[in-house]
Amino acid sequence: MKFKKLNKFLLLIFLYGCSIRELDISNLEVASSLYETCFKTTAPMDVYSLKKNPSTKYELLSPKAKWCRDDIFMESCKKVFEISEGNELKITKISNKSYGSSGHCWLVYASAKSNPGVEFEIPSCFIDQNTDLWVHPRYPDKKEPQQLLELKTEFLEEVQCSF
Repeated sequence: MKFKKLNKFLLLIFLYGCSIRELDISNLEVASSLYETCFKTTAPMDVYSLKKNPSTKYELLSPKAKWCRDDIFMESCKKVFEISEGNELKITKISNKSYGSSGHCWLVYASAKSNPGVEFEIPSCFIDQNTDLWVHPRYPDKKEPQQLLELKTEFLEEVQCSF
C-alpha cells in the first residue's frame, strides 16, 4: 500500500515537472531594457485571436508570418484588428514560459495605442510561433549570464512613449 502512494506521489511530481508554466519576469533585470518600452510600427500588421481552452489569446503576426501559432490552416485563428504603419506599441508584460522537456522561451506582450484594451503576444517564442522571432536572445540560457532582452526586427523602431 505504501508503494502505491509513493508511486502516485512520484507520478504527480514527474507530471508537474513536465507541465507548462509561465513566470512573469517584467520587473527583473533581464527584462529591464524592454519592459514598458514603446515602438513605432514600420509596416501594417494584424492582430489575430486564437481560442485556447478556456480563454482567447491574441497574437501579433509578423508581416513575414504565414499563419498563427498552432493553426497553419488559419481555421480557428481570426483577424481582430490591424495596426497601421506608424502606430505605437508598448511592451506590457514579459514572461519566461516553461514547456517541460522542450525547454523555456520568452513571451512578450504589448498593447497598441490605437487599441489599448487588447494585450497581444509579439513574435517571441521559438517553440510555438513562426520563424520570424523578434526577441533576442531567443531563449533563456541557464549556462550563460543573462543578457538583457531586446527586440531586433525591421518592423519596429523604438520611440518615446506617448500613452
